[in-house]
Amino acid sequence: MPRPLALTLGALLLLAACKGGAASNTGAGQQNALYGGGGPGGSNAGARTDRAPSLQYLENVPARAEREVQSRGYDGVLRRFREVLQSDGLGQLRVDLDAVWHPASSSWIAPHPLVASLYGPRSFFFVRHRDLHLGHEVGLYGNYAWELQPGTVTLAGRVCLVTRARSLHGHGPIDLMHEQSGGLLLGWTLYAADGVTVMAKLETTALDLNPNLSGVNWIADQVSEENYEAAVHDSLLGLKPRPPSAPPAGFYRAEARVVNAAHLFTSVQYLYLERWSDGLRNLFLAQHRIPAAPEADGQLHLARRSQEGGVVVVETDLDDRHVFGLGALPADEVEMVIASLLD
Repeated sequence: MPRPLALTLGALLLLAACKGGAASNTGAGQQNALYGGGGPGGSNAGARTDRAPSLQYLENVPARAEREVQSRGYDGVLRRFREVLQSDGLGQLRVDLDAVWHPASSSWIAPHPLVASLYGPRSFFFVRHRDLHLGHEVGLYGNYAWELQPGTVTLAGRVCLVTRARSLHGHGPIDLMHEQSGGLLLGWTLYAADGVTVMAKLETTALDLNPNLSGVNWIADQVSEENYEAAVHDSLLGLKPRPPSAPPAGFYRAEARVVNAAHLFTSVQYLYLERWSDGLRNLFLAQHRIPAAPEADGQLHLARRSQEGGVVVVETDLDDRHVFGLGALPADEVEMVIASLLD
């Protein structure tokens, strides 16, 4: 049976949070061709008249930012919470949960101490992977049309443009709110496929670009990880990782890592983790060997699903391995990718 969903998801968020460096896009076009992803327009990007914005990100500058985040849960309720991001602009980060919105009293209240204590260790995940970033041009122009919206909006006292990324594969649009001068990304909205329902949203409400960061307890790496090399890692993993034979349309493999997760799991030490991207959305796929796995029968028997803030999680056992996927995609699509990992 699959390991409990909460443990698996929590472990994945921690693993994704380990390293502060953004993933390199080097070779993404080649990976796109090799692994079967990709949509039309990659080789003709120069002919496009629409353009993605040129963006800067808060983690790359000294900053203290208060941000309001909204996230729609599996029950359909849109929850609100407030966080504080601190960055030295040189790779050190910290994100803390400051308050949660209490609908009954229409006020902000202090978060539960346990939830608040779990927030900081996931700082790098929140900033590098939950927050939106522009990926490789193959994805940006093969999967999205870019539409500058009329007018401006004001976030944290700064005038911002709004650029809409309209999915060419039927996924919901994404709005990016970036400072008119300098391109600093201060907000974004992720919509459902209907283009109206908000699944997740972030807005910067206060911003200090000359903060006093003395005394900040920066978040440190928690798990050892390195780039995957078959000759080095397959024997440690106890399996040969399988690439999905049916990745989502337009997605390319952005990176592949091997993580030493011994202190997160009692029976698993090494875990194989891939990040696939369409230029804006990410899909994480992980595999680890099942100790004393039952005899393989090549069938997908049971998959568990969960959803939070537009992010879907699917996990199951496939023959000798436990696999799970996490991404801002329809559950049926994530499940299809998981099923395509069958040998």
